Amino acid sequence: MLFVTGCEVSQSVVAPTVAPQQTPVDPVKEISFADVEPAGFYEGWSWNAIGVDKAGHAYLAIGYGDVGQPNDVGVFQYTIANGERKFLTTLKTVSQAEKNLLPGENIIKGHTRIVEMDGKVYLGSQGFHDIFEIDPSVRGGHLFQMDVATEQWHDLSATDLAGVSIPNQGIIAVDVIPGENKVIGFTSPGGDIVIYDLAARKSTVYLGAHEYLGRNVSRHVVYAHGNIYVAFAGSPMLKLDLASGEYSFLPKSQGEFEYGPGPGFDYGNEFATAMAKTQDGNHIYYLSWNGILYHFDVAAERLTRVGPVNTADELAKGIKVGTAFALAISNDDKYLYTIPSSISDKSTGLYRYDIAAGVWEKLADYTKRLGNATFSGGETDDAGRIYFARFGDENKGWVHLLQIDVKNLQP
Repeated sequence: MLFVTGCEVSQSVVAPTVAPQQTPVDPVKEISFADVEPAGFYEGWSWNAIGVDKAGHAYLAIGYGDVGQPNDVGVFQYTIANGERKFLTTLKTVSQAEKNLLPGENIIKGHTRIVEMDGKVYLGSQGFHDIFEIDPSVRGGHLFQMDVATEQWHDLSATDLAGVSIPNQGIIAVDVIPGENKVIGFTSPGGDIVIYDLAARKSTVYLGAHEYLGRNVSRHVVYAHGNIYVAFAGSPMLKLDLASGEYSFLPKSQGEFEYGPGPGFDYGNEFATAMAKTQDGNHIYYLSWNGILYHFDVAAERLTRVGPVNTADELAKGIKVGTAFALAISNDDKYLYTIPSSISDKSTGLYRYDIAAGVWEKLADYTKRLGNATFSGGETDDAGRIYFARFGDENKGWVHLLQIDVKNLQP
């Protein structure tokens, strides 16, 4: 028998370390400019009129709703690093300062992207919105420039012969030609291409396909590898060859946007409302009005109808996108992002398209948070955050810049 005596066993108890709880970072930031806008400013819409510059600013152009207010466009700036929000100017103010605004002239829509080239940003104006006819009573579209460093604005069209870059029409899309010091505008409703030479300070107009007058023109004009590409609803791609000055349709065998009669305005109305381009300019992606993704291979000059935004599961259940105006591309050119403006099941969500796999997935449901709104535009900053404009209808009177940190959403 063994006896153990005089033995004391001590045991120390160590409390487990509990890590302090961290509040998850919200990947969605909705930016309002209501408290920095001029008194009496009425927020109506922002159709594609957003941009991001290399200095770290995001831009939003907001058109006045036509509800007892002056028909003008205000331009706002958001500094990404510190969240500073600033009202810059209105487009009518810029034109008036250069004595290039006629009495009663409307500049109601900033309908174009805000595009940077060599430290300056550019956008165009539209004083009306009629897809059916070129209206002689309308003065025409202006092109505007702002120096990012000095915030000095110019109405470029003031030096054009008529004081506008395209008489009797609006400028619905803008791009730039790097290295040539030229700005491109695409007109509505005629589908003409305008090229403004910054050195010569004048525009040259290349007449478009007026046989398509009465159909919606693309909301985007794209410069890629010496050519400019545009389209109409129901047309193949059109190309302006800058070397020859020839403006021509690509063969229909190379693909075309679908169009056809049917029930409702949206039926078969596949004109480009959103666009994203790869960094090398070799591939252009379009969304149509009714949520169909198209791919344009620049080298092959071939347009391919990829199909609807929805996931395979949604399509199996009969759920379809109704309208779409927003598209952004990741900095590595691997993914496309969109938030459709309407879906048949009344939901709202962020969708991602894996370009290599050819598959859409729904990254997040935002029905409760962001529903009942229109989304347009599409930009990406250096950190990979994407930007869309979000707005209600013109009677609700609000327009916000939406920033989404998609890195925190990806599986």
